[in-house]
Amino acid sequence: MNQLTQGAQANLNGKMFENRIESIIQGKTANYESQVPYTNLYGSDRARMDFCINGKINLNIECKYQKVSGSVDEKIPFCIENLLKQDKDGVLVLGGHHFYTPRGEKILAWAENTLKNTKVSVVRADNFSDFLDEVFKA
Repeated sequence: MNQLTQGAQANLNGKMFENRIESIIQGKTANYESQVPYTNLYGSDRARMDFCINGKINLNIECKYQKVSGSVDEKIPFCIENLLKQDKDGVLVLGGHHFYTPRGEKILAWAENTLKNTKVSVVRADNFSDFLDEVFKA
Protein backbone atom coordinates (compact mmCIF):
# COMPACT_ATOMS: atom_id res chain seq x y z
CA MET A 1 0.00 0.00 0.00
CA ASN A 2 1.51 3.30 -1.10
CA GLN A 3 0.82 6.16 1.26
CA LEU A 4 1.66 9.68 0.16
CA THR A 5 3.91 11.66 2.44
CA GLN A 6 2.34 14.67 4.11
CA GLY A 7 4.21 16.98 1.72
CA ALA A 8 3.19 14.99 -1.35
CA GLN A 9 -0.45 15.02 -0.21
CA ALA A 10 -0.27 18.80 0.35
CA ASN A 11 1.14 19.27 -3.17
CA LEU A 12 -1.63 17.11 -4.63
CA ASN A 13 -4.31 19.03 -2.72
CA GLY A 14 -2.81 22.32 -3.87
CA LYS A 15 -2.74 21.20 -7.51
CA MET A 16 -6.36 20.00 -7.35
CA PHE A 17 -7.30 23.36 -5.84
CA GLU A 18 -5.50 25.23 -8.63
CA ASN A 19 -7.35 23.09 -11.18
CA ARG A 20 -10.66 24.08 -9.55
CA ILE A 21 -9.72 27.77 -9.69
CA GLU A 22 -8.57 27.42 -13.30
CA SER A 23 -11.93 25.90 -14.21
CA ILE A 24 -13.67 28.97 -12.75
CA ILE A 25 -11.36 31.28 -14.70
CA GLN A 26 -12.01 29.33 -17.92
CA GLY A 27 -15.74 29.88 -17.39
CA LYS A 28 -15.15 33.65 -17.44
CA THR A 29 -12.38 34.20 -20.00
CA ALA A 30 -9.92 32.48 -22.31
CA ASN A 31 -7.41 35.32 -21.87
CA TYR A 32 -5.29 33.90 -19.08
CA GLU A 33 -1.99 32.17 -18.50
CA SER A 34 -0.86 29.85 -15.74
CA GLN A 35 2.46 29.59 -13.89
CA VAL A 36 3.68 32.96 -15.18
CA PRO A 37 7.26 33.86 -14.17
CA TYR A 38 7.85 36.99 -12.09
CA THR A 39 10.52 38.36 -9.78
CA ASN A 40 9.52 38.03 -6.13
CA LEU A 41 10.37 40.49 -3.38
CA TYR A 42 13.55 38.59 -2.57
CA GLY A 43 14.73 39.14 -6.16
CA SER A 44 14.21 35.56 -7.34
CA ASP A 45 13.12 35.35 -10.96
CA ARG A 46 12.14 31.71 -10.47
CA ALA A 47 8.81 32.63 -8.83
CA ARG A 48 5.56 31.70 -10.61
CA MET A 49 2.18 33.44 -10.42
CA ASP A 50 -0.56 30.80 -10.39
CA PHE A 51 -2.68 32.65 -12.96
CA CYS A 52 -2.68 35.96 -14.84
CA ILE A 53 -5.78 37.23 -16.63
CA ASN A 54 -4.97 39.64 -19.45
CA GLY A 55 -7.07 41.74 -21.78
CA LYS A 56 -10.20 43.57 -20.66
CA ILE A 57 -8.96 43.14 -17.12
CA ASN A 58 -5.44 42.51 -15.87
CA LEU A 59 -5.36 40.40 -12.73
CA ASN A 60 -2.76 38.28 -10.98
CA ILE A 61 -4.15 35.32 -9.03
CA GLU A 62 -2.41 33.36 -6.29
CA CYS A 63 -4.05 30.29 -4.74
CA LYS A 64 -3.41 28.89 -1.26
CA TYR A 65 -5.11 25.73 -0.02
CA GLN A 66 -4.99 24.39 3.50
CA LYS A 67 -7.09 21.74 5.22
CA VAL A 68 -5.57 22.15 8.68
CA SER A 69 -3.41 24.65 10.54
CA GLY A 70 0.11 24.64 9.16
CA SER A 71 2.80 26.31 7.11
CA VAL A 72 0.50 27.94 4.54
CA ASP A 73 -0.48 30.41 7.28
CA GLU A 74 3.09 31.69 7.31
CA LYS A 75 3.21 32.05 3.53
CA ILE A 76 0.21 34.36 3.26
CA PRO A 77 1.99 37.64 4.17
CA PHE A 78 4.77 36.80 1.68
CA CYS A 79 2.18 36.05 -1.00
CA ILE A 80 0.36 39.31 -0.31
CA GLU A 81 3.58 41.34 -0.48
CA ASN A 82 4.43 39.74 -3.83
CA LEU A 83 0.97 40.56 -5.21
CA LEU A 84 1.28 44.17 -4.01
CA LYS A 85 4.67 44.47 -5.73
CA GLN A 86 3.26 43.62 -9.18
CA ASP A 87 2.01 46.14 -11.74
CA LYS A 88 -1.44 44.51 -11.98
CA ASP A 89 -4.35 44.14 -9.62
CA GLY A 90 -4.20 40.92 -7.67
CA VAL A 91 -6.26 38.47 -5.68
CA LEU A 92 -5.30 35.82 -3.17
CA VAL A 93 -7.76 32.92 -3.27
CA LEU A 94 -7.91 30.86 -0.07
CA GLY A 95 -9.29 27.34 -0.12
CA GLY A 96 -9.74 24.50 2.30
CA HIS A 97 -11.43 23.86 5.62
CA HIS A 98 -8.71 25.65 7.58
CA PHE A 99 -9.95 29.06 6.43
CA TYR A 100 -13.30 28.39 8.15
CA THR A 101 -11.71 27.63 11.54
CA PRO A 102 -11.22 30.32 14.20
CA ARG A 103 -7.52 30.62 13.24
CA GLY A 104 -8.40 30.71 9.54
CA GLU A 105 -11.00 33.42 10.19
CA LYS A 106 -8.31 35.50 11.95
CA ILE A 107 -5.97 35.07 8.99
CA LEU A 108 -8.69 36.12 6.56
CA ALA A 109 -9.58 39.16 8.70
CA TRP A 110 -5.91 40.15 8.95
CA ALA A 111 -5.48 39.86 5.18
CA GLU A 112 -8.65 41.85 4.45
CA ASN A 113 -7.54 44.59 6.85
CA THR A 114 -4.01 44.64 5.43
CA LEU A 115 -5.34 44.95 1.88
CA LYS A 116 -7.83 47.77 2.49
CA ASN A 117 -7.33 50.54 -0.07
CA THR A 118 -4.86 48.51 -2.16
CA LYS A 119 -5.01 46.93 -5.59
CA VAL A 120 -5.05 43.43 -4.07
CA SER A 121 -8.00 41.49 -2.65
CA VAL A 122 -8.40 38.27 -0.71
CA VAL A 123 -11.35 35.91 -1.18
CA ARG A 124 -12.32 32.41 -0.17
CA ALA A 125 -12.58 29.97 -3.03
CA ASP A 126 -16.35 29.68 -2.77
CA ASN A 127 -16.62 33.45 -3.43
CA PHE A 128 -14.09 33.54 -6.28
CA SER A 129 -16.59 33.18 -9.14
CA ASP A 130 -18.67 36.07 -7.80
CA PHE A 131 -15.48 38.09 -7.29
CA LEU A 132 -14.52 37.60 -10.96
CA ASP A 133 -18.05 38.55 -12.07
CA GLU A 134 -17.67 41.86 -10.21
CA VAL A 135 -14.21 42.46 -11.68
CA PHE A 136 -15.46 41.86 -15.21
CA LYS A 137 -18.47 44.14 -14.63
CA ALA A 138 -16.30 47.08 -13.51
